Amino acid sequence: MIQLPGDVLTAIPTLSSDQICKMRIGLGMMQSDSRILATRAGFLHCHKNRVALENSQVRYIPVLEDLVIGVIKARRGKDEYEVDINSHSSASLPITAFSGATRKNMDSLRPGTLLYARVTFANRHMDPIISCMDASEKASVFGLLDDGYVFSCPSALCRRLLRPQCYPLEVLNSLLPFEIAVGFNNWIWVKSAESQDVFFLRDAILSIPLIDPDQLETSFRSMREKMKTQGDP
Repeated sequence: MIQLPGDVLTAIPTLSSDQICKMRIGLGMMQSDSRILATRAGFLHCHKNRVALENSQVRYIPVLEDLVIGVIKARRGKDEYEVDINSHSSASLPITAFSGATRKNMDSLRPGTLLYARVTFANRHMDPIISCMDASEKASVFGLLDDGYVFSCPSALCRRLLRPQCYPLEVLNSLLPFEIAVGFNNWIWVKSAESQDVFFLRDAILSIPLIDPDQLETSFRSMREKMKTQGDP
């Protein structure tokens, strides 16, 4: 059900002050005592201890701890890079924000370099800051993305793909080997051995909201076979 500005989000149970402190409230909502109110129209999205209201906005608004795909735009002085994260302003990436990085070995990232990072600072009055390390300063899943292909995706679908158990990705993984990185900033990166498979993955992922879950495997197989046939001489 769609939520409108001012609505009390009743799908979220009444919380104690201690519970609210442990919950990360995302975009489109605000805390008022023990209630959570909508500040914009959208559909409620809950994931672990995070809640947000999703709508069809194109530009990403950075939120602390969000996972993002970035593209290096330029060097800023001696200590950081300017990174495009599909937001209203570029993000700052310290050159030492990589596991085991030093100024010497991370000094040569070129414009156009892709990376997977998390937001470590978000404020509407200042540029966001990102890092390619987790909270324990390890690389974890973050770092540079070699080769591959990046495409835009609706934010609601990106959040669906980021769930711990995502059935559509499990189906795709049963059909072919591939790598994927999904950002809350509406960008997805995929990599596979064959370029034809990369474009199949793009088309299959974008079609997920249009396919009945029971028909996913059949539809994906049909799409892949059709693409192979069209690619044959």
